[in-house]
Amino acid sequence: VFTRDGSRFLSASEDTSVRVWSIGAEEPLQVFKGHYRDVRALALNADDRYLASASADGTVRVWDLREDGEATVDGPSHGSWVRDVTFTSDGDDGEYLISASDDRTLKACKLVSRARPYTLAGHKDYVLVVTALPDSPRVVSASEDSTLKVWYVPGAMLVHDLTGHTGIVFDVAVSEDGRLAASASQDRTLRVWDLRAGRELAVTSLDGSLKSVAFSRENTLLVGDWGGNVYCFRYVAPEVSDFKKS
Repeated sequence: VFTRDGSRFLSASEDTSVRVWSIGAEEPLQVFKGHYRDVRALALNADDRYLASASADGTVRVWDLREDGEATVDGPSHGSWVRDVTFTSDGDDGEYLISASDDRTLKACKLVSRARPYTLAGHKDYVLVVTALPDSPRVVSASEDSTLKVWYVPGAMLVHDLTGHTGIVFDVAVSEDGRLAASASQDRTLRVWDLRAGRELAVTSLDGSLKSVAFSRENTLLVGDWGGNVYCFRYVAPEVSDFKKS
């Protein structure tokens, strides 16, 4: 995970630590310890002050990058591994922290708040990924139950249930304008979704099970499979009707 100015990056490790690095440095600037099992995911909030870490110990911790030492806030706790974590905003209502877990739920709480976390329930299997829409209080989650779900975080409301995949959805990415999502699945398909309408716009099949997906700023999608291959697709937004493989 890189800071927005590109001057630092953060690493998560099986040694249970989180480290902050300066580009080109041989030693970390900061080391945060507090988890007791491997750290699975990291996220930075909007101003790069707070770092959230998700761990196989079932917890989320929030660290203030302006300070060293103990976690500033204990985030949501789950009954199993926490696979992913993200921040999202609700404008004047402040930032929310959202986590995804093998206990089949997402949990949300206000950033730097002692309010009790609440649960977003609906998936029927492990929740592997949660991705925030830019400048929005909504997130998209991807699960081993073959579905994606769009949530309105402040109200813990399910907005859209996106179905079509027939295997585990390993990854989901959201376009820069927040209108599109792309999902990579075990079923060997890449699918693109209209997040406003909650419908599938396009699907393309590849030769292997797909592991990861990302949008670029050049109207392209990058897709990786479990065999180590990377594919690049050009698309026309927002009405994606066809893919051109390159």
